[in-house]
Amino acid sequence: KFIQDHSRSQPLTKFQRITIELLKGPMYLGDDSHSQKTVWFTKFTLKRENLEGATHAWVGLQVKGSPRKDPIISFNQREVGRAVTNTGRWETFSYEFSPNILRVGDNLIDLETFIPEMWQSYDDCEVKNVRLTLN
Repeated sequence: KFIQDHSRSQPLTKFQRITIELLKGPMYLGDDSHSQKTVWFTKFTLKRENLEGATHAWVGLQVKGSPRKDPIISFNQREVGRAVTNTGRWETFSYEFSPNILRVGDNLIDLETFIPEMWQSYDDCEVKNVRLTLN
């Protein structure tokens, strides 16, 4: 027989999921012209309450590049994923990583373009909708 316990008047508190938009975009990364950036980075700040109780972190983004282009995604100089494109159209990527690489105060995210196939002479892609989610 199942007995329900109604003695708790308040539900147990859980860590709330938060999502931070780091880049709306689109932003171009590439080396097909002299003045282009191949690395994009920005600082963002997290508060103690953003990190306390967080057990999972995800970064999500959309990337468009000629096939086999990818930006390497890093937080605080620790790689969390490589968004390898296959179609030349906008593709969505999501990578889970440990929130332990994030810290209270200033954090750094960087995207660096990379040439997966060495025969290619240039590397370019567009990136948009970069979001960090903590849960």
